[in-house]
Amino acid sequence: MPQGARGRRSEGAGAKLGLWREPGARSHEAGEGEALAALRGRYALVEGRVRSLGHGASGRLYLNLGPARGDASVTVPRRALKTLENAGLSPSSLVEKTVLVRGIVGGTNGPLVEVTHPRQIEVMAEPK
Repeated sequence: MPQGARGRRSEGAGAKLGLWREPGARSHEAGEGEALAALRGRYALVEGRVRSLGHGASGRLYLNLGPARGDASVTVPRRALKTLENAGLSPSSLVEKTVLVRGIVGGTNGPLVEVTHPRQIEVMAEPK
């Protein structure tokens, strides 16, 4: 995301302008399982540290954003992996990084957001 857009998003969120007035528009921490479960089927911003990677039988990749079962996870279908890598978002490079993920919340064993495009993942700056 261009630096200017990130700044405008932060300003809008801080001032609760436009869509940021809506309770569901704020970003949610990956560990807010109950709040995220209430957003199933809706678009959400989910923030968390990528703790580990997992692989599904269909070649699907999982980014686990929390240490506990029930914390949010991100899933990347095999067909989208190359697109992410070409954008500089190698899954292994995301481990132990804090990310902000945008997408529709789904999942049955905890909140799950499917990522199919690089613009859905923003690597957050680490505090100094």
